[in-house]
Amino acid sequence: MQRFGLVLVGALAFGAFPTAMRAEDPIAVHIGAWAQKTTREICSQKAIEAMGIKEKFLFAQVDEDGNARGYSATAAVVVLSVPHQDGIWVGVVAASRNNAEAGRLRDAIRAHIAEGPHDPKVPKEIGKPDAKKKLEVPALAWRVKHRDANALLRFFEAIVCIVFEKQGFGTTTPGKWLVCGSSTDRMAIAFAVPGANALKVHLGVVVAGKEEEDCKQYSQALWKRIVDLLYE
Repeated sequence: MQRFGLVLVGALAFGAFPTAMRAEDPIAVHIGAWAQKTTREICSQKAIEAMGIKEKFLFAQVDEDGNARGYSATAAVVVLSVPHQDGIWVGVVAASRNNAEAGRLRDAIRAHIAEGPHDPKVPKEIGKPDAKKKLEVPALAWRVKHRDANALLRFFEAIVCIVFEKQGFGTTTPGKWLVCGSSTDRMAIAFAVPGANALKVHLGVVVAGKEEEDCKQYSQALWKRIVDLLYE
């Protein structure tokens, strides 16, 4: 069974729900999101420490957009952050073939970012990008960009559901501004987060699946279709 697990921290409420997938190819995605008065730089540095040092990931890195990503022998994780009000919004997405491990990593990484001490000496990269990633570890890809807020955003969930359903995903909306979808070989998450003021919104898509390139293509294509319906 393919599963989503979501957790509330701070201001964003997500529920937990199951979605069906082929029994021979299980995957679980757990999501934690919250608002925090800190900087993106501190957030990503604490995420690298949580993954690369505390959890001993094979690889952990702050990417060119300022988000943190990494993978262990059993799971892949991305920590996304965007400016939000007087701080940032943080989203931790953990994917694994082991449901319990995905949930544990989400909680452990979330807790360190939200409550752990900040060590400014933690490097932006731990391990090597060519570290051997096991085939059973899910791939993760994402696209997050800001756009001007507009009136059509009140239909965000409906628009995303249409886009997802047309691509063969079953959909669930566990919280305002959040839609989750699952198909036989991929899982997708779309979210909208208000920016530092009421004039901006951050629109994001995360895709989990088997192959990294496939996930990249899907995350970009889904994001573009959503934005086209909202703005074009």
